[in-house]
Amino acid sequence: MPANNRSISIPDQDRLWLSAGTTYAFNKDASVDVGVSYMHGQHVEIKEGPYTFRSEGTAWLYGANFNYRF
Repeated sequence: MPANNRSISIPDQDRLWLSAGTTYAFNKDASVDVGVSYMHGQHVEIKEGPYTFRSEGTAWLYGANFNYRF
């Protein structure tokens, strides 16, 4: 998002995402999926009126899923 369109209510930024996941099959009908992602947001400054704000963001996301075919 261009810097002139950012606001304190929408402090968007450039991000780096790193993700990995795998599947383990117990047998032909049952398996489990797991995954993890890390998001690192760039530091940005937001100017709104006479005020200047600094925004940054990071997050870890985890997921797991059990699959069964019948």
